[in-house]
Amino acid sequence: MAEVDLRHYKPPSGFKACVRGILQALSAKWELRGPLRPYCHGSIVVGQVIPNLVTTAWMIAIPAAAGIHYYVGPLLGTKPLHHDLLGISAVLQLVLILVLVLFVALRNPGLIQKGHGLPEGLLPEDLDAQGWPRARSICVRNVWVRQEFCRTCMLWRPLRSKHLRDSGWCVEGFDHYCQLLGTVVGRRNYLAFIALVHFLALFTLEALVVLGVGVLPHRRRASRGGRWLETLLDSPDICCAFAYALLWLCFALRILHLHWFLIARNMTTNEYVKSHWGLGNDPQRGEVPGSYANQNPFDKGCTSNFFDVCVSGVAAA
Repeated sequence: MAEVDLRHYKPPSGFKACVRGILQALSAKWELRGPLRPYCHGSIVVGQVIPNLVTTAWMIAIPAAAGIHYYVGPLLGTKPLHHDLLGISAVLQLVLILVLVLFVALRNPGLIQKGHGLPEGLLPEDLDAQGWPRARSICVRNVWVRQEFCRTCMLWRPLRSKHLRDSGWCVEGFDHYCQLLGTVVGRRNYLAFIALVHFLALFTLEALVVLGVGVLPHRRRASRGGRWLETLLDSPDICCAFAYALLWLCFALRILHLHWFLIARNMTTNEYVKSHWGLGNDPQRGEVPGSYANQNPFDKGCTSNFFDVCVSGVAAA
């Protein structure tokens, strides 16, 4: 056994070791994706990354509630009727957004029931050297698409699904893993996810309008006139509220832009990131045709794609 030279070794200080251990523990807990456990006949799924969900909920609820209390609250009871309607609308939208956050996080994303063994009727040439079923091809609208057998769930993985090793399940219509909510977005909670992003964008847009049209003129009149820029610079709270709302709005619009593009082409985020369609067959993935088809066989046109997603969720086959 080789000797270790300890002459130049400097052990970390107690404070540094403590801070490093705390950061490692927090990062490990933040990225933890435990096995998903379905309840209530599979309607509710537990096992999400709770710190992500709680942090996102607080990042939305606390600033929004503070803005409603400090900015919208003083407008209530004033002469224009739309001020009262604005306050009621803001509260209802905030409650709806938080309900959608919980719904997306706890809703079953599309877990597929596990199998109980190898499928029957397989021929010896259908098995590989290890005795597992080989990947097969399925023709979808004159396009060959690759279908693989999941050795963990013991089933033929449905098209456009994916097995998540951390969760231990195959997810139907897998779209992406949402880090902010700490959960998987699939066929069954995709529409709720899209609705959440739409309401979040609308809420932040209304917040910017209230700050610019209602709160800022009120501050200007309270300061006995003055220029708009001077009033804004003399109000750091409004500047921070503007920046925070604008940040959330840009984030929501970016997500909406991506998903409206994907819905129009009937693609999932997973397919878009991995470029499943439009690259041709990849010879490194085997001789089975359809591993990477030249065209998306699920694209029925923009109108039909929107209708399919609204009726059956993401990744309609």
